[in-house]
Amino acid sequence: MDFEAEHLLIFIRQNDFPILVINIRERETEKLLARYYLIQQLGASLEIGILGIAYPDTPFTTISERDHDEQI
Repeated sequence: MDFEAEHLLIFIRQNDFPILVINIRERETEKLLARYYLIQQLGASLEIGILGIAYPDTPFTTISERDHDEQI
């Protein structure tokens, strides 16, 4: 079962690990819901960049909580 955007926002705020996503925005403001990249230091001389990208077809391949009963 999937949840609405508000549940995702709570999940992002309550975690101890970074949630990265570049292609999920608030509908009204177009503001990103979370950070979209992280630069991680590995050893003394190596830095890597990590990007977060949500599967673009998620809205079409999941069942929202309100539609769950209708789909079963």
